[in-house]
Amino acid sequence: MSQEARDYALAGNYDQARAAYTVAVHLRNDNPATQFDRALVSIQMGDYQAAINDLESVLGYDQFWESPVSNTLARNLMLQVLLKGKRESALTSLLPSIMGSFNKCVTNCHVFAIKTS
Repeated sequence: MSQEARDYALAGNYDQARAAYTVAVHLRNDNPATQFDRALVSIQMGDYQAAINDLESVLGYDQFWESPVSNTLARNLMLQVLLKGKRESALTSLLPSIMGSFNKCVTNCHVFAIKTS
C-alpha cells in the first residue's frame, strides 16, 4: 500500500496518494515512515494542519524522526507560521533551532552579497 501511495505521489496524484497512505496507516499504525510520507503529501496539497498532525505523531516514535521533521519544518514557512500560534505542540520546540539556522543563513548571505558587490 505504501508503494502504491509513493507511486501516486511521484505522479502528482496527491489525493490518491494521501488516501493510499491513510489506508496504510490504518492497517499498520506503528509505522512512522508512512505517517511522515503522508505529511509530505499533505504539504503538497496545502493541507498544513493535516501535515502538522502527522508530524506531531511521528515525533512520538523515537528521536530518529526529530531531524527529518525539523528539516521539513525548516523548508516550509507556512508550517512555521501555523506552529507559532500553537503553544501545546511537540513541533514548536523545534522552531527556535530552525529560526536560528535561518537567521544565520540570512546573515551569511547578506555578508556574501556585500563582499561581492
